[in-house]
Amino acid sequence: MKKNLDYGAAISMIYFTAIESKIIAFNAKTGGTTMKKGLILCVCQGTCPSFQEMNIFEILNTIRKENLVDFVSLHPQLCADDGDIYLKTLMANKDIDRIFVAGCDPRMQQKMFKDAFNEAGFDPARHFAIDIRNMKTEDAINAIKELVTTQS
Repeated sequence: MKKNLDYGAAISMIYFTAIESKIIAFNAKTGGTTMKKGLILCVCQGTCPSFQEMNIFEILNTIRKENLVDFVSLHPQLCADDGDIYLKTLMANKDIDRIFVAGCDPRMQQKMFKDAFNEAGFDPARHFAIDIRNMKTEDAINAIKELVTTQS
């Protein structure tokens, strides 16, 4: 099923608003907050041919429903200027322990997101990246699951 999808920054802001309101969970046993892990799906504006064979909403919903992470979000282009702002704002939340980004090449992610993570005070070593380009929906889900379960 090929679709030419065009996602705007509004989508990521909808998810971000939901994240912002639910990210901190009080842990009654320890008297403090529990550390959170999240997944960001970055889809190169939704127009890149390498994402056309996957249903991004099915990916996000599957990972969310299986409670593999505490939150999921979608951003159309994390490597753009508003992507840096998004990452800095999100990662400034000190209750986020690990972030998984499914999108392009992990080495590119490390280079592109390093400054935003550093400015937010987030240790880049807690960023786990996976390249899901040119995968079908089920393959992307399985790759993300494997990454999350091996790094948790």
